[in-house]
Order: sequence, then structure tokens, then C-alpha cells
Amino acid sequence: MVSYITRPVTKAIPHFGKLNLENLIAYTPNLVFWGGASTFGLFVFAEGVPVFQDTFFKKIPFFGEHWISNPDPQDLPQ
Repeated sequence: MVSYITRPVTKAIPHFGKLNLENLIAYTPNLVFWGGASTFGLFVFAEGVPVFQDTFFKKIPFFGEHWISNPDPQDLPQ
């Protein structure tokens, strides 16, 4: 005699929308690449803002001296 299954056996996978752990692991290299690229772009476009210069750029070892202004005294207005 043949034994039939009355309904399929299903298993619930934890998810957030369509994103589950397997998809998150698969997307990790792309997320790291685009996160790094967007952070680099933010720093490129924020280079001229004095708040960013004081907070981040002037504290970089060896390269931070580029953003420190030391004008010649003769070039200063009186």
C-alpha cells in the first residue's frame, strides 16, 4: 500500500522583509564595498568644510599638516 502525504512539510525561516541570514551573508561583500566608497566620497566632498577639517583631517598623522594653515606674516591683512 502507498502512503501519501496530506500536506507539505514547511519550515519558517527568520527574516526581515525579504532579507534573511543567507541573503545577508551573500550581500556582505557588496555592502562593504559600497559602504567604503560612500564614506570615501563623503570625505572627499567634505574636505573644504572647516568643521570636518578640525574634527578629522588635521588629526591624520603625517598628512594632517596639509590642512593646517601657516600663512606668511607679510601675506596677512593689517
